[in-house]
Amino acid sequence: MLTRLCIDNYRCFLNFEFRPGPFTLVLGPNGTGKSSLLDALYCIHRLQSGWTHVGDLFPAESRYRGGAPERPQRFLLEATVSDIPFSYELLIEHDRRGRARLAREAMQREGRRLYEFDGTHAHLPMAGSPGDSDFPFQGHMSPLAALDLGRKSPLAPFLDWLRNLWVIRPVPQAMKAETSATTTWGLQPDLSNFAAWFQNLVQEEPRLAARITRSLRAVLPGFHGYTLARETEKTRTLRLLFRGGRRATEGSAGFALDELSDGQRMLVALYALLHEVLGTGGTLCLDEPENYLALPEIQPWLDEVRDQVVDRGGQVLLISHHPRVINLLATRYGYWFDRKGMGPVKARRIAIQEADEGLPVSELVSRGWIHE
Repeated sequence: MLTRLCIDNYRCFLNFEFRPGPFTLVLGPNGTGKSSLLDALYCIHRLQSGWTHVGDLFPAESRYRGGAPERPQRFLLEATVSDIPFSYELLIEHDRRGRARLAREAMQREGRRLYEFDGTHAHLPMAGSPGDSDFPFQGHMSPLAALDLGRKSPLAPFLDWLRNLWVIRPVPQAMKAETSATTTWGLQPDLSNFAAWFQNLVQEEPRLAARITRSLRAVLPGFHGYTLARETEKTRTLRLLFRGGRRATEGSAGFALDELSDGQRMLVALYALLHEVLGTGGTLCLDEPENYLALPEIQPWLDEVRDQVVDRGGQVLLISHHPRVINLLATRYGYWFDRKGMGPVKARRIAIQEADEGLPVSELVSRGWIHE
């Protein structure tokens, strides 16, 4: 679980600190860094998920506007994984031409340094060795993503958590039904490869797919299953099956994923994420998941999300403008993001007394009183 995030010199963040809990709701006006917070997490995730160039993730224009050009970008993540505290630090410098390089990367476990990259060499403790082993490395990508540390490495729990961090900005219109191959990269933030990801999921985790099916039967009227129909030798189409009436004998119809409404596609994605991520104790970051859904549709999902967080030890970070979500979660789990003009973002907990004005929190937000 992510317990602390510090960001300096990235977009609208300058000396920014944020301490999310198991369930966190992020609120604030437009332009206050809510989506940029998820972007920062996603870029760090991408850096550790493959051979990705630092400059592609943190270009010169991602620096804080108005800051000193020589000031490096700094990120600090603290997380507790399997009850073990980890700390991960990332320092990125830009030369006069704006080219980015990794200047420092370090990790600690339970306060003990286990890894450090100083810009030229990666230092790792090796089993059976009294000192560190050094690996020369250029600062264009993360050595951690390139080195084969193995499952027994003391860094493995944190790296597994970080590489399985989920950052989702759902765009149901992007969810196509046809897939030509399973995906090993993971689900794209906009859900555009949902069919390929889902195909991979049901093949590798059929019990998980069964739980998703049961949940969807409760929220999608008439839904009773799915197929991955083979169209050609290399392509399949994800179809959802709906019964034509109350009895199974009244027939059923199959609809390709992209033939469903935006709201139906959102429900399919949200319940799949609920079981895949939170059901296995992972961290899920979602940007406005309630979009395209009617008021009664988001409540059952939120209730089940909270149950999964409590029962499975998962973590969810939501960005929302939805009145029902705000009223349900803000006073207990809410953070308010704000900035003066185009200055740096500040985050603060929403105090319980801010809901004691005789008005729901969503009304305080709409009137602009929540941050006064």
